[in-house]
Amino acid sequence: MTQERPTGPFTPQPSRRETEREEYHRIYHEFKEKGHPFWPDAIFEDLIAILITLGVLLTFIIIEGAPLGNVANPASREFVPRPEWYFLFLFEFLKYIPGQFEWLGIALVPALFIIFLVLLPFIDRGQQAPSLGISVGSLLRLGGAALMLGIVFLTFQAYKTSPPSLVTVEVGPRLTATQQMGRNIYEANCIACHQIAGGGFKGGIPLDGVGSRMTVAELHSFIENPRSINPRSNMPGFSGTLTHTEVEAVSQYLSLFKTGARR
Repeated sequence: MTQERPTGPFTPQPSRRETEREEYHRIYHEFKEKGHPFWPDAIFEDLIAILITLGVLLTFIIIEGAPLGNVANPASREFVPRPEWYFLFLFEFLKYIPGQFEWLGIALVPALFIIFLVLLPFIDRGQQAPSLGISVGSLLRLGGAALMLGIVFLTFQAYKTSPPSLVTVEVGPRLTATQQMGRNIYEANCIACHQIAGGGFKGGIPLDGVGSRMTVAELHSFIENPRSINPRSNMPGFSGTLTHTEVEAVSQYLSLFKTGARR
């Protein structure tokens, strides 16, 4: 049996907060009676959605394949390490912190922000900020807007300061680490006399299709001692200039150039 609130000219009226609390509990109980329990209904629905999304992604990966880059080459100076776009603001923020205090930006600042988000429901309880005349919620919204503007500004600065001239786009099939090393050695030693797919010394001896004319072993022998394969060759031997491993890397790289290939 519900106890009715006494009324009369001197009966204290419920405060606004009490009225809002009663209205909230009334609406909450109505939704609770009409709705479904969180466990296990909502969890099961989320699990089904996750499995469907995962299935769609796996289907696209199987059909289209995953875009993979070349094998990491520690000798390459062309790659500029950059984080994903959603971490660029933090990457840019670290530029303003001295090296010995980088741990503050890497660990402490994100940790404090996460702790603040956890405590946010307990901070914003609808009360007024003392001596400011506005609610704590309004202050938090203003602070959130300023934070988002700062993140956008730092992200823009990071994009603006990226050195795109040092970033190269790889074409053709993926290269192994040995083939990448061979390409670097070829570009440092061979392009002065040869050209491939129009690149290199203009008028030099073209190497297009060399991979279909010679095996890796023949290329290796030719690079070390050209006259062992062609007695009339004017090319100097590289057995004293390059190591056996470096010659093998160049041979494997050149073996990729089949007839009509472009790399």
